[in-house]
Amino acid sequence: MIGMLLVMHAIRSLDLSFNRIERIDGMSTLVRLKKLYLNGNRISRIENLSELHFLEMLELGDNKIRHIENLEGLNVLEQLFLGKNKISKIQNLAHLVTLRLLSLQGNRIVCIENLSELTNLKELYVSENGITRIDGLDNLMSLTLLDLSHNKIIWKYFFI
Repeated sequence: MIGMLLVMHAIRSLDLSFNRIERIDGMSTLVRLKKLYLNGNRISRIENLSELHFLEMLELGDNKIRHIENLEGLNVLEQLFLGKNKISKIQNLAHLVTLRLLSLQGNRIVCIENLSELTNLKELYVSENGITRIDGLDNLMSLTLLDLSHNKIIWKYFFI
């Protein structure tokens, strides 16, 4: 199905949510794409997105993704939605310096880490994980919204 999109060069927003997609491919000719919605599918790996140089928003929530990976080339990405997956570690995001919103709620994350390079980040959603302490946010001076609801935070560790 995705292969049919090869001829659609002018597409700026593409919504393929709630389908049966298992693999991301066939996107390389969508060079003008700014928004990509792939939530509610069966995707297990982030891959084959490096040619989408103008992508500003990527929605991959409610899939089967275990690792944050292969986001190189998405140099203007501002919003990344990875909620309701199987991610256990925040990683491989340092190059996404234009990122303003990161949504990781409903995963398996126990530690906020590897975000120090994301100095433009304004919104961070990490609710419904297994986080016990609030740390790893020191360099996020632009952060205006932090959602830590439904975690395992102990009050004595709140202000570390």
